[in-house]
Formats: sequence, structure tokens, C-alpha cells
Amino acid sequence: PPGLPSAPTALSFVASTPTAGTLSWRAPARLGNPEVARYVVQYKADGGSWTDVPKGSTTERSIALTGLKAATDYSFRVRGENGSTATGDTTYVLFDWGQIAVRTPDPVAPSAPTSLATGSISSSTAGLSWTAPADSGGSAITDYVVETSRDGRNWSAVPHTASASTTMNLSGLAPGTTYLVRIAAKNAVGPSEYLGGSFATLAGPPLAPRNLVASNVASTTLTLAWDLPSSNGGSPITDYRVEVSGNGGSSWTAIPHGASNSPAFAVTGLAAGTTYRFRVSTINAIGASSPSAVHTVTTLGSVPSAPTNLLVKSTTATTVTLSWAQPLVSDGSAVRNYVVEYSTNGGATWVAATKPLSTSKSVTISGFRTKTTYKFRISAVNDVGMSSPSGTVTIKTR
Repeated sequence: PPGLPSAPTALSFVASTPTAGTLSWRAPARLGNPEVARYVVQYKADGGSWTDVPKGSTTERSIALTGLKAATDYSFRVRGENGSTATGDTTYVLFDWGQIAVRTPDPVAPSAPTSLATGSISSSTAGLSWTAPADSGGSAITDYVVETSRDGRNWSAVPHTASASTTMNLSGLAPGTTYLVRIAAKNAVGPSEYLGGSFATLAGPPLAPRNLVASNVASTTLTLAWDLPSSNGGSPITDYRVEVSGNGGSSWTAIPHGASNSPAFAVTGLAAGTTYRFRVSTINAIGASSPSAVHTVTTLGSVPSAPTNLLVKSTTATTVTLSWAQPLVSDGSAVRNYVVEYSTNGGATWVAATKPLSTSKSVTISGFRTKTTYKFRISAVNDVGMSSPSGTVTIKTR
């Protein structure tokens, strides 16, 4: 048809990324009749067929192109349109096209993700979400590198299966702790720059004390001590709950005391020779931990009471036979021996008689002098110690 414009000239393509760029040109030498009103732009990739670019046409002498493939051969062509063929059949019309062949750049690392957000934060978990990079670098995003740090110097990668998902749930976090987080997008070329942010976990109950032990065990007292828990829950420790069981753990009783964060506790008022179980829980402003491992302790027994009913069964010139009653032993610490003592000066001084180790409640002692006055007394011995002496008896050998 008469009046068609000539081909645009000086086509050029400047890539801004491996998948985008700007195609520009100069106006045709012959603008046509009527003059050029807009420009039609088409492309084909790797020898394919001509296709209008997404925008189709423009009144400017340049057009921004996106969605291209990296490292790909493209042909672009541009023609002027002045409306002279608007109502006619253009099947056999030979338009004047300006044309250029280009190759897009190779893929590069993507740009950084954006818009980091956190949610669903608890004392040990946090949910992260972010927006995918505006530029994939010409290669599909295959994964995101997510790292956390408590001090900004030492970073730890969060283990996960490679994914292009823009969300991640973190677990196993320390309560009441501020974490720094950084995220990088990754494609076949490599990772992007990091997107940074931070979040703080909520405080929670502490963990249980560790390594509970007992020391200074006596008949009615002992001292408990333990190591600090591995986490205070993100809130200072204010007290410890100390519990005791005297029935093998069937029931537990908290021992009253003033609040203290000391990892040691003096226990009093116990029964001698008795087995107790103890456990300790950590307390902070949020709540109490689970109990520690149970520690079992048996208090020392007390010394027995003095033997009673000391009697002289018989005497000779050089021997004395004595008998006595079993002392009261209430704590289960059995009598292991009896000590027999005698005095020849009215009880001013006492000498232990030689006799075998025995729990018998009678004994015959020999080696005495004739016609001599002696006083005798008996003491009971158990694993704890020796009782006070019994009452005395006085005899005179023949």
C-alpha cells in the first residue's frame, strides 16, 4: 500500500540482567503517509517463529523487555505503523522491518530476597517468611541459605531439605534469646547477597537442675547440692523447689524454705537410719522445670541407748559373770558389740575389759585380784558409735 513507513534504523539492545534489557531504535527515514504513530515489536528465540513482545507495540522508540532466557540467541525486529493497513489484508504486504540479533548474558547469582518477616514465635520456635528475589539471575532459584547467630560473629546454617519455598520454621531455639538471621537465595550459579533481620524467642520455664548430690550426711541432717540447669528459660532463676520422699517415691513433699537461687540446700529434721529420696526443680518468673533426677540417701543411725538391768550372775576369786538387757535401738542400726569396763577406785577411772567382739548379753571376765572391790558398767556399740554407759554394779571378789 502507498504511504508505508520505511524500516527503523540503528537497533540496539542493552541487557540489564540475563533476563531483561532495553531494545531501542531510530525513527525511519521515511515516516510514511500519514506519519508513523507507533512501532510494532516482535522477537524469536533460537530460530523459532516471530511473536509480538508482551506489550506488542509502543509509541516510543524504545521498549523494556523482561522474561527473557539467559544465554539465549534472540532476534528482534521493529516496524513503523501508521494505520495505512488497518483495514486491509496484510498477508502479502512486505513491511520494512529493522532487525537485530543478540545473545542474552550468561546466568549470574540472584539478587537478595526481600521483606523478611517472623511469626509464630514461642520459647523454642519461630516461623520465618520472605519474598523471592526480584531477579533470579537468569537461573531458577533452587534453595535458600538460612543462618542464625546470637552474637553476629558465629553463624550456623539451619539444616533443611533444598527448597524454593519462601518460608521456614525454626525449632530447638533457646528461650528468651535474641537471634540474628540472614537469608540468601541460591541458583545454579551460586548464592545471592544476604537479607538480614532479627527476632527474640519468648521466655519459658527453665530446665531441671543437674547432678544432684548429697554431702555431710548425718543422723538427722544432710546437705544437697546441684549444678545449674543448662537453660534458665530466658528468665532469671528465683528459687528451687526441694522435695523429699520417705516412701520410695510414692509421694513427695516440698520442704518449706525462703526463696533462694543458691544451688545448695541444708536439710534438717530427718529420721536417723532412714532412706530418703530427693529431687529438685528450678523456678523462674514463668514457672517451674520438671524435677531433676532422683538422688537416694540413707541417714546415719544414732548411737543406741545404754544397756539396762546390769546384773552380777556369779563371782569367784578371779572371775566375774555379768548379764544385761538389750538397749533400745529405734533407728535400725543394730548393736555390733558390748564394751565392759571396770574400776577399782570407785569409778574415778575406768579400764575396758578384754573380751571377744560379741553381741551376747552376758560375759565372764577373768584375771581379777582376790578380795578386791570392783565396779562394772556396760556400753553398747553400733555402726554409728558407742552408747552412754549403763548403770553400775559393785562386787568384791572372793
